[in-house]
Amino acid sequence: MYKKKLLFIINPISGISTKAGIPDLIGKYIDEQRFEPEIYFTNYRGDASREAREAALRKTDIVVAVGGDGTINEIASSLIGTETALGIIPLGSGNGLARHLGIPLNTGKAINFLNQNKVSLMDTAFLNEQAFFNVAGIGFDAFVGYLFASIPGRGFKTYVRATWRALWNFKPFQVKIISDSLLYEGKAFILSFANSNQFGNNCYINPDGIIHDGKIEIVLVKPFPARLTPIILWRLFAKKILASKYVELFSVDSATIETEEDAPVQLDGDVIGKFRKVALRVEQENLRVMA
Repeated sequence: MYKKKLLFIINPISGISTKAGIPDLIGKYIDEQRFEPEIYFTNYRGDASREAREAALRKTDIVVAVGGDGTINEIASSLIGTETALGIIPLGSGNGLARHLGIPLNTGKAINFLNQNKVSLMDTAFLNEQAFFNVAGIGFDAFVGYLFASIPGRGFKTYVRATWRALWNFKPFQVKIISDSLLYEGKAFILSFANSNQFGNNCYINPDGIIHDGKIEIVLVKPFPARLTPIILWRLFAKKILASKYVELFSVDSATIETEEDAPVQLDGDVIGKFRKVALRVEQENLRVMA
């Protein structure tokens, strides 16, 4: 009987938990009658991407990202358009993509889930030709990502601290959105590009998001009175953000976004720099994923 080859790529420093016990859990939960697992611990930023790319060239059946959305981004970027499927063991701080895909957050259950061998197809989005799979953004959420990286610790509490600081220090910005069917100009507080439905930690910026429809949702939160901050936050977690009069949603397959000044940009939670103009596009169902 042919055994499918699984490569677990483990980022030892992502998220909030130690990864030392992962190999034992893999041995405990993976069905070795059907799968032949290998394990690789990354050593530096970009190592996961290199290892995943080589695995795809070796025709490895499944490469499993063990970490958070940043680790997933590295690995998935190397698997676009290949026959190698992406698996996910969510051990990050927010686990937005894993939550959207319905992957268990419990490590043992997530490993056992791989035994079902369910492969789906999902879209890949690109911002200035850099791939992302969950959510990217300009402005506030990128500023939160910058603060999050600078605060000691990880996890939901650290996100709350970073968000609270950002609320008092970030200023709305002027934005222009251009696509074949859209021209929008105005002020933005949050400008997110959502492939999935949430940032992570069940904070839903795009509650009705479909990850294989060939569309990317641009979610624009306009400046709002400070007194409404608790209500806006509640709407995000209650899947009701789109009902706010301060929110616009545009569903596109490509767009150009311009800002008056250089603004911070994040992809899947990692801040990649500041830009004044970005090009957004999506490719439909070009990544195989265990989900």
